[in-house]
Amino acid sequence: MSFSYLKTLIPALGLAGASMFCACGGNEPVVDDQNPITPTDSVTPTDTIQYRDIELFFSRKDNSIDSFFVHDYYGNRLFSPTLIRYDSMPDVRYIYMVVGDDSFGRLSSLGIHHLVTGTCEPVINFSKKIRGKGTFYFYPSEISKLPDDSLWITKQGWTIKSIFEYEE
Repeated sequence: MSFSYLKTLIPALGLAGASMFCACGGNEPVVDDQNPITPTDSVTPTDTIQYRDIELFFSRKDNSIDSFFVHDYYGNRLFSPTLIRYDSMPDVRYIYMVVGDDSFGRLSSLGIHHLVTGTCEPVINFSKKIRGKGTFYFYPSEISKLPDDSLWITKQGWTIKSIFEYEE
């Protein structure tokens, strides 16, 4: 092998390696295991999968709780097939538990605590994909009795406002 051949081969290999290095991982989405307070709703295409976000609405005015829980023949509460199906889909990046009405506004502090520990917390803990979104409206006198629950709610992505600020 002549020395002049190596002088042209080495820069060519370096250029090829540098161009391949720049192409790797540039547009791939990063699915973070942390639970950011305000995750984005953007959909980032990749070579193989286009990620999407799912919004499941949560209200006391309708049967939307059925998107999260069902009851079996014996009355046991189980996670819904809808939630399990969305969690198992590889193209689903986040599943949002969306609150957007005042249906929780009349809850007492005990009712708010049961909402957090009995409904929201089990759903959020079901999968790392699940996040909170939207605003809970409560009476200020009731939510102020629950600083730990308020902090937990806001850490999951929801906001809390006074029921008196709700506008239809």
